[in-house]
Amino acid sequence: MTQIMNPTVWNPKTNCLYVDDPYEKEPVYGNVIMDIDAFMSALGGNSKAASTASLDQIFFNGDGDEPKMLDLANDYYDGITRSRAASTKWQKMEHAEQLLGQKKFRPFEANLIIAQHIAYANRFTKSKAGAIITSMDYAPFQDTPFVGGNLETAIRTGILRGLFQSIALAVLSGKWRSESNDLKYYRNIAEGKSPEPSKGTGTVVTVTVQKHGGAVGITQRAQQIINNDNPFARLVTQMGQKRLFDENDMIADVIEAVVSPTMAGVDFGARTGTPPASTTNPLDFLTSLITTFETLSQPLNLFISRGFMYNEFTLNDIMRGGSLAGNTPPSQQNVNEQVGPFPYLGGVTWGRDNAITSTTAGWAMNDNAIKLFTGPSRNYTVADEDTETTKYVTKNHFLPSLVDSTLIYKITGIAA
Repeated sequence: MTQIMNPTVWNPKTNCLYVDDPYEKEPVYGNVIMDIDAFMSALGGNSKAASTASLDQIFFNGDGDEPKMLDLANDYYDGITRSRAASTKWQKMEHAEQLLGQKKFRPFEANLIIAQHIAYANRFTKSKAGAIITSMDYAPFQDTPFVGGNLETAIRTGILRGLFQSIALAVLSGKWRSESNDLKYYRNIAEGKSPEPSKGTGTVVTVTVQKHGGAVGITQRAQQIINNDNPFARLVTQMGQKRLFDENDMIADVIEAVVSPTMAGVDFGARTGTPPASTTNPLDFLTSLITTFETLSQPLNLFISRGFMYNEFTLNDIMRGGSLAGNTPPSQQNVNEQVGPFPYLGGVTWGRDNAITSTTAGWAMNDNAIKLFTGPSRNYTVADEDTETTKYVTKNHFLPSLVDSTLIYKITGIAA
């Protein structure tokens, strides 16, 4: 027998988590169980703020058999407070283990994890998004009886999503309009003659947000015998990170699909001679780039490439103040998944993300060229008595779309 538990749906329009009906094709927004805006504004960047937050503004009790999230939240954070208040380390550990061993809190913890990824996807600060995890992240909770283990490999979630505007959709299709201004003003109009009317035009892009998803599972026996750790919750967290990784990759695909118009750049890192010295001056290229975007409807404000191209630009001898052959260059660092100003281009942001696969090109644009359309996110858990497994399922609607192709250029040859 299969049973669906804890079905929820996130509405990007209201930024709230609702009770859902997973048997319906379209999301069903039942009773509110979490207000994500209130959740993130109430939590600070440390664990202590989590236990003093105004829980009745964040969590709500459902009707009938629906989740009593407020009641669970009160019990959960009361347990954390009792553990902190214990007089000895061992008493703190005992209270902590008792709290972690109560399986009634696992649906509550699952909703906290969902909230974390919603917040992170909406580009809240890492400190606030991490408050959900760090609310229990102090020594007694870490003193579990494991002899050791390798650290989990970090799942890179990228920075591209934070560079473009997200459009929240309660429906999954529609049209996006990009206007252009071709109004005309006439000179030397003849006496008795009225100007001919003119109007602005524009382009329309049809948007149909696609569904994406993933699932993780655990056997029911594993859930019964594992008390001091919750691997299922950890896997659910990783699934959320995989979702963000995939969405970041989708944005990179949209950017790299732009192959025209193009503009020739210069190889920032080209060097010859003994000792090697830079042979290209990027300043002329930057001037040409500014001139090109001056003719467009919106200015240049964003450049995107792989990380190493930024290092090659900043290590260019000419950009560092003339020929510096023989001088020790500044140390290089990993600049992947980082965002900062483009040197010598005021008002332009340089986003570096190795989700971009091209090792020779970058993309210059106004960020209005691309929009991110976000639809509802549905989550639920399936318990199957026949196979004795529990499976967490997430289904998300997301579409990055090029809505104005006139505002983005592929810059070729900026690396060899």
